[in-house]
Amino acid sequence: MKRGMTYALLLALIAAPACFIGKNPHEKRGDAYFREERYDDAYAEYTIALRQEGNDADIRRKMGKTSVLRRDLKGAREAYGSLLELSPADSVEAAIDFFRLGVAFYEEGDILQMAASFESLFEIDSTYNIGEYFYHLGDYYYDNADFERAIRQYTRALGYRPEDPMAAEATFRLAQSNEKVENYRDALLYYEQFIRGSSSGEDVTTAQWHRGLCALKVAREEFEEGDLAGALEYARVPISTGQPPVQMDDAWFLTGEIYREMEKPDSALVAYQKVLELNPSRTGRLVSLSLQRIQEIKFGR
Repeated sequence: MKRGMTYALLLALIAAPACFIGKNPHEKRGDAYFREERYDDAYAEYTIALRQEGNDADIRRKMGKTSVLRRDLKGAREAYGSLLELSPADSVEAAIDFFRLGVAFYEEGDILQMAASFESLFEIDSTYNIGEYFYHLGDYYYDNADFERAIRQYTRALGYRPEDPMAAEATFRLAQSNEKVENYRDALLYYEQFIRGSSSGEDVTTAQWHRGLCALKVAREEFEEGDLAGALEYARVPISTGQPPVQMDDAWFLTGEIYREMEKPDSALVAYQKVLELNPSRTGRLVSLSLQRIQEIKFGR
């Protein structure tokens, strides 16, 4: 009877929860390695412990921390992804760790991993303020022609840190990104903002060129939508600045079309005549149309 009771007690102890019989030996060994900063060894021991204990929150938490110190983004994502399903309250600490990981990768020059770390952070907390790193993240997406994402990050950067030394370049790139995705109104606003804040330089000249081009595109949109006053206002931008020079025909011809719709024939004639003056050889693509409009206004045909 006594031997039977002892055997039964032993079976009960083996089947008891880990909290009753103490920490898993592999977890304990992992903790020892962690304290010694042997993070690869610690992670290996935690992996074995997790396999033995099941999806344990404490072990997942330790694996997440160890992954961050190992610069193992994949491991951190797996550990924290499972942990947050078990313990949503750990989201704050997980977000901080992904921020730390992103900063570490940036300082090491691994911009791809930096971007992936910050995106992992935003999956946990989309409102997290990463400060100056919004600029670096925007640059990464801009340089990789991912203009939609670049727009999001540059916009956040300028909202959080408008006085940052990187703000001027970010404003220029934000304008270009919006132009690339055909958000011409926003592009125009940011080109104007950049030009107002800069005195000279190659980027300013480029911004003036693109500002005129975007303004002309918006003018056409306004004209097609029937907002003649708005169209005229935007058409005046390239005309007043002379930028871009290759679009002056278009700007003056569109101005003539707007005045024609406004039933202001004298102003329309002036605009169409400007197209002819810009093409003294009469070979421009809008010359024949301008001559036709002049004939219609003067002679009704």
